[in-house]
Amino acid sequence: MSNQYPAPVNEYQHIPVQPPMPPQLPKKPSKLKRFGLPVGLLLAGLLIGGVSGASAVPEPVTVTKEVPVEKIVTKTVKETPASCLKAIQHAEEIFGVAADMTDVMKDGIQAAAYGNAADINAVTARIEALNADLDKYVADYKPARDSCQASR
Repeated sequence: MSNQYPAPVNEYQHIPVQPPMPPQLPKKPSKLKRFGLPVGLLLAGLLIGGVSGASAVPEPVTVTKEVPVEKIVTKTVKETPASCLKAIQHAEEIFGVAADMTDVMKDGIQAAAYGNAADINAVTARIEALNADLDKYVADYKPARDSCQASR
């Protein structure tokens, strides 16, 4: 009895079961095949470019041309006119109110999102007060701006 155990069989037919084959990895291409074509094309391109570029170098040409110089006139202003300083001050006040308005609008959006009527009324009152300030600053700014532009 040299064969004590019978070979395993498939349950559907009496076909012997083969042991699984180990996976075979694909062979790596040689370095010559992997790098040969790109390196060859690169060298051919450099050779062709070098040969064609060597004959295409132009001779330097010196050009002399007289250019008329315009006379530059500068006007020195010793100090900023008072009307311009006033316009800048009013503009800064307007920007301050605009920044405050942005904060109030953020609070108003939150109040509206939560549906809080008391907060919405408070925000509305703040907006009305800021609008009154803005109207006053704009009314002061416009004449100062016009006076500044006229003093140039």
